[in-house]
Amino acid sequence: MTQELANRTCKPSSTDPKPVVKKRLRVRGKKVESIEQVKNWIYDLIVAIPKTPRQLSNETGFSRMHVWRYTDQLLQEGKIEKDGHYYKKKGLSSIAVERERVNDLLSKQSFSKIPIVQPMIQNMMRRDLISRIARDEYSMFRSICMGRIVPSFKCHPKNWHAHETTIAFRDAYFKYKDCNRLPNNVRYAIRTFYQLCLKYQFSSIEAKLLGIDAANDAQGKYADCKFSNAEDFGNLINYFLEQNNLELAAYVAIAVETFGRPGSIFRSKISDFRLANDRMVRTKATWDRDWLYDDALVAERRTQIEINPKLKERIAIEEIELEIFEGKLHESKTDYTWPKEIRDPLAVSTIKRWIAGHSERMFGNKNESFKKFSARVNAELKEAYRAIGLGHQYFYKRPSYALRHCGAHLWLLRTGYNYDAVASMGWGEVNTLRQYYGKYDPSQRKRSYKQAY
Repeated sequence: MTQELANRTCKPSSTDPKPVVKKRLRVRGKKVESIEQVKNWIYDLIVAIPKTPRQLSNETGFSRMHVWRYTDQLLQEGKIEKDGHYYKKKGLSSIAVERERVNDLLSKQSFSKIPIVQPMIQNMMRRDLISRIARDEYSMFRSICMGRIVPSFKCHPKNWHAHETTIAFRDAYFKYKDCNRLPNNVRYAIRTFYQLCLKYQFSSIEAKLLGIDAANDAQGKYADCKFSNAEDFGNLINYFLEQNNLELAAYVAIAVETFGRPGSIFRSKISDFRLANDRMVRTKATWDRDWLYDDALVAERRTQIEINPKLKERIAIEEIELEIFEGKLHESKTDYTWPKEIRDPLAVSTIKRWIAGHSERMFGNKNESFKKFSARVNAELKEAYRAIGLGHQYFYKRPSYALRHCGAHLWLLRTGYNYDAVASMGWGEVNTLRQYYGKYDPSQRKRSYKQAY
């Protein structure tokens, strides 16, 4: 009886605390018995990259007290040494430590709060500079400093010592990319930092020697991007109509006819456009096969004349009425609203069908961002371009933006390459249209001669 009572007394209850069990040491998730193995692991981490106690604690999962015990032993053994808050391998130069210190600073402190880059931040906020260029330049410079462009180069903005640092980055970029010239966006970002943050204005010769000149390497590179023939515009719209994709058919119609930037078209409203009737007088130029409107009507009239030549004087001049869209499109890049016209009969009928089922926004699903809309449209445009046989590389490099180039060429063709007339609907400078969007097509000279008579 007494023994049974004793057994009951010794049996732990559910409320008694559990006995403390010593946890086994782990290295990279595996159990180890020796403290020496843990110490060697921490030594290997420090040899790879100089680290602070906090970084060692995060990587190992040990408390800072345990980290201190192991690093203190390594210090006493002469395997490592301290450089400020960093542990590093004995004899390692301070350059490696400085690189990690910069990386730590840039990650701990938001880049946008660094005092020296504030002028670039303020430049993005300017009300008179409504453009993404300033934002892109700031983002690029931040990527350069944080080592995202060249992994071997990192630099805190306050330590960017003008020419010396620029040359160091330039040479590192050349070696990493195996090239001999910095791309446009990289050069512009560094130039902006010079001018706004360092308050340094250099001459064109000086900028060229540094490799950050303002020359645009891609100037006019895609000015010849256009439809291969007069039927491609209609073929592209019909491709989407056959796919029962009225949205993309209407998008192509508006993007080409208005030659607006993709973002501007996405933000456009149905109320920005209205139907109108336009009266046209056809003259003898109507019989030329290059005429852009109502090919079926022209063919019918030509047949009638061949049957009865006496009709020629009656129908060589005629007045017709076309249904068109008139409207406007605001371009945020230039902060200007441009007048627009949509004249192609297939484009007009397609847009009429599309807006019949919508009331406010021209494009985009509810709550859909421009980024998602653009990705969706670009993917479908690439497939369509392949299907109808468009081969210019710009169609696949920037699918949506290529339609702006096609629209510029379409309207230049309609106006006999009247650059002033077309520029008045979308460009502040005629030379911008001529150099970047609508390179003159020499094959159109003969057609221009015919239109003059």
